[in-house]
Amino acid sequence: MILNPKYAACWADYVHEAGSDAAAEREYFQRRLYRLGRTILYPPPLFAKSYIDDLAQASVELIKIVASIPDRIFAGDHRAWMRFLGIPEADADLLAPFCRPRLLHRATQFARPDFLPTESGPQVTEINVSTPIGGMATSEPYVDEFASLGFARYLARQGACFDRPATSELWLAALLAQCPVAGATQAPIMFEALANPADADASRQAFINLAGRGGFTVISGLLTRLTVEPDGVYIYGQRVHTVYTMFTWHELKQHVPYSLVRALAAADEDGLVDFIASPVSALFDHKANLELLSSERFAGYYAADELALLRRVVPPTFRGTPERVDDAIGQRPGLVIKPADEYGGHGVVFGAKTPAAAWEALVREAAAGTKTHVCQRVVGDLWRHEVAMPGEIRRYMACLGPMVFGGEYAGLLVRQTQQGGDTPVINVANGAEEGSGLAVW
Repeated sequence: MILNPKYAACWADYVHEAGSDAAAEREYFQRRLYRLGRTILYPPPLFAKSYIDDLAQASVELIKIVASIPDRIFAGDHRAWMRFLGIPEADADLLAPFCRPRLLHRATQFARPDFLPTESGPQVTEINVSTPIGGMATSEPYVDEFASLGFARYLARQGACFDRPATSELWLAALLAQCPVAGATQAPIMFEALANPADADASRQAFINLAGRGGFTVISGLLTRLTVEPDGVYIYGQRVHTVYTMFTWHELKQHVPYSLVRALAAADEDGLVDFIASPVSALFDHKANLELLSSERFAGYYAADELALLRRVVPPTFRGTPERVDDAIGQRPGLVIKPADEYGGHGVVFGAKTPAAAWEALVREAAAGTKTHVCQRVVGDLWRHEVAMPGEIRRYMACLGPMVFGGEYAGLLVRQTQQGGDTPVINVANGAEEGSGLAVW
């Protein structure tokens, strides 16, 4: 039971009652939560509370397991972990100095597994571990804005209550727990660090508002504008207490000198700045970790309850190595191949949609290349839900992203796309609508 059956017909009933006002409400909601290049989903799916509670608990446990990988499986040998992931030697040389307990722990405090809901249970397709987690600055405004609209009032008249996770409170708690330098001052300055000079994300103000609730004054700009001095980190002559990175590992490699990143980590070690977070988060974010979670070869590293969870929610995944080429070729119709360190659906190819010869060439190229790819069993039996709008019925498939901050469930990012018949890549880069889901009872 994914949606709450008690309220399954409420939106259709509301559309029938409100008529064109329901469509106008949807347009109003879009304007209120506008973000460049994004479509905000409305109405929000009304999930059964028991389903979201289970998804939240699974997500929290999953992040704990991922955080334990370097010690649990590699006995603290981070070079061995990086070799398993296929990290190029030059990148491993950069990352190795950051593999310290404090920075490794900090790296996993902001995470979001992405699940495809199916009729037989949720299946995780990737685990995002990084500081710029999608949904953190928009989840609470989404729920707050929804609560003021006509459909929310209609639901209340039907007796419905919905969960309002304290996303910003939990994000701030997770952040402040990692900020001893900022905590020692009455007026901490946070530098929201960008890498790409072309970055013009319209969500910037939402993040500034979020950090402002924690007492930070936020300055946004390129990381390369910072200077690291013997007594601290500065921007335009002003002392910075916390550097919060809002870019990907790929952007860092393209736009930021490694020497600056090392200097910031050293300043963090010396108690001069809180560096949130170092590039070591890229190791936890890597899709090859899914082989460690799903392969029977590694089953002995997990307790019985952990193994039961992994077998329930993680589809079988393996790296596209030379040893697995025949497996990847032979299982083509049931596999999807992905670059292990990309995002936004880049480079994702479904075997069932690819001619056999082209698939074999792709698999062999991936196995011989320097960039790690993973093959994952295609998630089938996808859950679909219908949304009534004046004059039409839209049928959607969804991706659910429970946010986990500081080991606590902090809200649900939902992306959905209108059904196209095949297993889709559901993300904003491919035109999916984005918003929050509500746990309703």
